[in-house]
Amino acid sequence: ALGSYEALNRDWLDAPFGLVVNLSGVKEGGYLLVAELLEGDQPFHKVWAGINVVPGYLTQRAEIERRLNALKARENSKLSVHYPFDFADKVNLGAMEPGNYNFSAELELSRQLLASLEAGKDPLYQATGSSKRHYLLKDANEVLPVRLYVPKRYDAQRKWPLIVALHGLGGTEETMLRRDDGLLAKLADEHGYIVVTPLGFRVNGAYGQNAERMLDPARKRNVMLSEADVLAALAMVRQEYRIDDDRTYLMGHSMGGNGTWYLGAKHAMQWAAIAPIAAGGMTPQQIDLEALRQTPVFVSHGAKDMTALVERSRVMTARLKELGYTCEYFELADGTHESIVVPAMRQIFAFFDKHKRRSAAAK
Repeated sequence: ALGSYEALNRDWLDAPFGLVVNLSGVKEGGYLLVAELLEGDQPFHKVWAGINVVPGYLTQRAEIERRLNALKARENSKLSVHYPFDFADKVNLGAMEPGNYNFSAELELSRQLLASLEAGKDPLYQATGSSKRHYLLKDANEVLPVRLYVPKRYDAQRKWPLIVALHGLGGTEETMLRRDDGLLAKLADEHGYIVVTPLGFRVNGAYGQNAERMLDPARKRNVMLSEADVLAALAMVRQEYRIDDDRTYLMGHSMGGNGTWYLGAKHAMQWAAIAPIAAGGMTPQQIDLEALRQTPVFVSHGAKDMTALVERSRVMTARLKELGYTCEYFELADGTHESIVVPAMRQIFAFFDKHKRRSAAAK
């Protein structure tokens, strides 16, 4: 218990009730902070939020920023060092929930990266295997995380195919590469693909879908920046690695599947092929199907999906085939919203292997 307070009657929207508490005896770690409003002795309302207690936070931040200011290194690598504090700022401002973010562990990784940079080595630049990246999204003036997987046999002497993979609602930049025992990275190694998995600005960013029809300016901004994050992450990878622009692909699951339909059509010139998985939020009227005329599509869905309507994928596929477009459909008879991913993923790589982007002249 951190204390009880006598509150005056006022409009808390314009003047939130603030309080100061002493956490000096509280151990480092994650907690649930609960505030309960009482009217007399009777509970009236309760709110709660996840918090992380980090002893010496401001001192640690000042020391790392001092060392960064004296350092000459790639800007994105310096941003990766500082990111735990950027994340903490977003949590403290209420822009994000702390979730499972382990601040102490991430801070230790940033210290190790800083020591390497100070020694004249950048372990992130053109790194192979799995790595966490960060960059400044200028449209938002915010540092965002990106997860990247590069096959260990990467060689800059040749161009490499690239997959942009979009997570579902509530996921993060970690989700697609972590799920199903790291299947996406294993297939990327097997088939020789680089994979980038952006956050999409927020866990519910929606990758730009329906932004033009949104009335809430805050929600509209987040959705538009979600699209911008995907494109900026793609540009970041192309700048650092030797990417085959004619073999750049887009895929996603659930909300990410809907995002694949939307961004696949809106930015069709970017993709050699697209693959929405369990995407039940799109109809032929919601995207520019004409834009997909030269973009092969692989659609997958579970027949027992209780989260996203399988009928939507059937309708989208039927319409593309009716138009004479290149489209393959895989439906798993006993597949659910989640169980469809593993069998679909293997077929998606085989599908991508068959297709290259047609020339701009052909389009």
